[in-house]
Amino acid sequence: MDVEPNTDLLRESAETHHHVYRIVTGDDPDYTATQPAQPRGQVYARRLKEHFAQ
Repeated sequence: MDVEPNTDLLRESAETHHHVYRIVTGDDPDYTATQPAQPRGQVYARRLKEHFAQ
């Protein structure tokens, strides 16, 4: 199951979201405190692909 294209897109959108959040609101401690074992983009891309494959 190739999730790399989706992984890259999700990683980029997450980075943009947290950059803007930091500018507008300040640091996002919840985001940095809950880093999963795998990169978030890979986890989310895999879950999305599995969900829509059903």
